[in-house]
Amino acid sequence: MSPRRKNLALYTAAASCAVGALACAAWAVLAPVEVDPPAIAPTRNARAATTTTAPAGLPALAAFEEVWSLPLRKPLTGPTTAANLTPAPPDVPPVNPAASVPLTLLGTIGESTAILRTQAGAVEVKSVGDTTAGVKILSVRPSQVEVDFNGQRVLLSKPKDPL
Repeated sequence: MSPRRKNLALYTAAASCAVGALACAAWAVLAPVEVDPPAIAPTRNARAATTTTAPAGLPALAAFEEVWSLPLRKPLTGPTTAANLTPAPPDVPPVNPAASVPLTLLGTIGESTAILRTQAGAVEVKSVGDTTAGVKILSVRPSQVEVDFNGQRVLLSKPKDPL
């Protein structure tokens, strides 16, 4: 088959597809389609669509009223007022030099985990609420840990790295 015959066959196929597409478009426009109106079910009570009772297993809408009433739109810039400030962490008393805490703070991971060295030289990773060597971790801040040792609150700070 010569290239001329191949081209003729392809052009003929393309033309017949175009004619078929035009015929389909004309049939879609000209052939009427009967549409039945949707059957509307009679309603017994127009209020039934907005009932306040919740389906089984779901809370009632009134339970969400507390969440809906929260003031979510607050200014991101501008003067700060007492209403849009977050509460400051409680003041920690200064470190009591007489209290010899048997731990050294090596570092912190976020605000939940502290890396501590015991007097024996063991390195331990502890979270808030954990107890080690008689010391309970109360809170963790960047480079600081507040602990309870012998009933006293003590603030451990990460020692400065020598340059």
